[in-house]
Parts: sequence; structure tokens; C-alpha cells
Amino acid sequence: KLPQPVKAEAVLHDARRSGHMLDIEIYAGVLNAYNLLGEYECAQRVFREMKRVGISPLEPILDQLLSLFEKHNKPYMMFKLLNTASHDPAPLKMQQQHWNRTVQAFCKTKLMFDAKAVVKTMKGLGFEPDAHTYVFLLGGYILVGCKTNEILLLWAEIKENLAPTDGSTPLQLNEELLNGFLTFFVKYGYFKNALDAIAKMEEQRFWADKEKYKNMYWHLHKDLYTSKHRSQRRVDMSQERRKQVDAFKSWVGIPV
Repeated sequence: KLPQPVKAEAVLHDARRSGHMLDIEIYAGVLNAYNLLGEYECAQRVFREMKRVGISPLEPILDQLLSLFEKHNKPYMMFKLLNTASHDPAPLKMQQQHWNRTVQAFCKTKLMFDAKAVVKTMKGLGFEPDAHTYVFLLGGYILVGCKTNEILLLWAEIKENLAPTDGSTPLQLNEELLNGFLTFFVKYGYFKNALDAIAKMEEQRFWADKEKYKNMYWHLHKDLYTSKHRSQRRVDMSQERRKQVDAFKSWVGIPV
């Protein structure tokens, strides 16, 4: 309570060497003292020690530490903690939301390479990315900027996961994810992909703000294909894309 967790931890070790059975409250007190001082590496060490000696249940402690690291913008600490929790000895019962929170923390700080590393690790442990995972990745790439190729690859990955060929559970889309991609596609003029997202939204009966997308079109693309000085060859080459644009305009209620 002073707090002097180094001294407290020394007493704890002496007690254990003397054969005393220590409960979770004693360890939690030392853990909280380190956290109060912002000595998060020491807190991680205490957590590993608790896991090694078989203190339980550790799942509430895991949630507490994740929340603390998340609050103080420590995504690497979150990832390190999950790695400790998921491996021997005595791996803890993990949940998808633990991994998603860590992915989100990396995305918020624009560390997309590390966010993808978290996704790879969680997949290796049997957790498949869900709609929330992809919402965070999409938001991260948009936050970074100039990541069009990565977002298009992410969309392709999502479509593959809707009907996986390896027997895994199909991805369940949500409204936030599809609206996020639709906004991106309309903003940057990927109307083929926009129509694809719209079709999936209509399949799921998700809501879309057509007025918002109509205003985006007028603001960003109102002069698209309006030039009277284009050659017939260029008109012919863009014919398929013009059909896609017209289909989108029809969807939002713009006369074609």
C-alpha cells in the first residue's frame, strides 16, 4: 500500500520458500502496486509467476491487465500478455475479444504490421478473424492513409472467408464492416466493389444511408464520364465501368 512492491514481492518469495500456500489476493496486491507505479514489465513478470505456480483463476487478472494496458496505450504489452496467457504451462481460456482488443490497440496507433502479426498469432491458436477484427483493420489502414492496395486485399480476404474451402466456420458480416468498406469504395471510386458490398448488405438486410452515399457521389464524382471530348475508343474501354457507376447511381436515386 505504500506502495513498495519490490519489498512485498521479496516477502512473497520468502513465504513461498517456507512452504506457505499463497492465494490470488496476495499476488494481486503486488501486481496492483506495480501497475500503480506504471512498472508494467514488473507486472507482467508477476503475472508469469502466478501462472507458473498455478494461481487461479487468472482470467479476471488477464482482463484487468488488458484493460490497463489498453487504457495507457500499450499494445505491445497487450500482445506480450496474451502470448504468456496462451502458452504452457497451464494456458488460460482465451476469448476472441482478447485478441480483437489487441488488434484494435495496434490499429489505433497505426502499427498495421504488428496488427497483422497479432491476427497471424491468433489464427495459429485457432481463433479466426471475425467481423470486429476486420472493422479494426479497415479503420487502421484508413487512419494510416494511402493504403488502397491493402484495403482491397482485405476485402478479397473477407470474401474468401465467407465461403472457406478448409472446412472452417464461414465469416459472419456485420453492418459496421460493410458500411465501412462501402464508404471507402465510394470515396475512391471503386464502384464494382461498392456494388459487391451493397449486394451483401441487401442479402443481410443491413441498413445503408443512401443519402450519405448520394452526397459523397455528388461531391467527389459528379463530373465522372461527363466530358464531351473523349474519344470513342476511350468511351468503349470504359463501358463496363460506366455500367457499374450507373448501377450505383440508380441505387442511391440519382437519375442515370
